[in-house]
Amino acid sequence: MLGNDKVKRTMARDRFVDIYRFFHISDRENEVSPNDPSFYMMRKLDPFMSCLRSNFQMHFEPYPHLSVDEAMVKYKGRLGIVQYMPNEPVKRGIKVWALCTSFFGYVYNFEPYCGRRDKLPRSDNGLGYSVVTFLTKDLSKGHHIYIDRFYTSVVLMKDLLKSGIYASGTVNTNRKYLPTNIKNEKLADNGSSKCFQCIEEPNLTCTVWKDKKEIFLLSNGAKNEITTVKSRIGGNVSYVTCPKVIAVYGRS
Repeated sequence: MLGNDKVKRTMARDRFVDIYRFFHISDRENEVSPNDPSFYMMRKLDPFMSCLRSNFQMHFEPYPHLSVDEAMVKYKGRLGIVQYMPNEPVKRGIKVWALCTSFFGYVYNFEPYCGRRDKLPRSDNGLGYSVVTFLTKDLSKGHHIYIDRFYTSVVLMKDLLKSGIYASGTVNTNRKYLPTNIKNEKLADNGSSKCFQCIEEPNLTCTVWKDKKEIFLLSNGAKNEITTVKSRIGGNVSYVTCPKVIAVYGRS
C-alpha cells in the first residue's frame, strides 16, 4: 500500500540498504586523525556542504537587507557538537550560523558550529565578530546586515563599514568602547528616544528608544529619523514615535 512501483523497479530493498550503509561523501584515504591540528568535526560532510553553499549563492542574488543569526538542526544522537539550548523551539541539535534574507529566510551562506574544531577563523574580537565577518566576506558592497546583541560590537561595525557593508544590531550596554553616558542613559516616557553620534566615526550611531524598557541599537549607516509604530497593550492599539532605524530593524 505504501510502495512506489518506480522505486521498486529501480533497485531492490537490500541493494538500497547496502548503499545506505556504505555511502560516504568524503575521501577516506585523505582523512586526518582527530589528533591532527587541522582536524575538522564536519569533515565527512564538508564536500556536500561546500556544494550546497556554491549552489545557494549561484542561483540567488541576495537582497540588500540580510540577517545573521543561528539555527538549530534537530538531532538527538550521540555527537560531540550537539548543543542544548532550552530557550529555543528546537532545544537539542546542531547549531548552524546562517546568513539569510530578511524577508523569506533564504539561506545564502552557513557554517555549523563545532566549537574550536570548525572552519571558522577565530578573532581576538570575539566569536560574534568572527561569525559575521566570515559569513559576509563574499558579499558585495552596499548590503545591510541585521544582527542581535550576541554579535554587535563597535569594532565589528567599524570593520564592516570599511568593507562597504552596513549593519544594525541591538547591543549590550557593557560592550567595550561604548561611552559611559550611553550605558547610564535612562528615558522617562515610552516612545522617547535619543541618538548619539561618534565624533571619530560620523557614520557610527547609537540609538536609544524606550518601549517597555530601553532598547539600545548600534548602526554604521542609519540617519536619525523618526517614524511611528503600533504599540499594543492588551486589546488597546496605539501609535508611538520610534526612531526609523529601530522600526526597520524590527521588520527585518
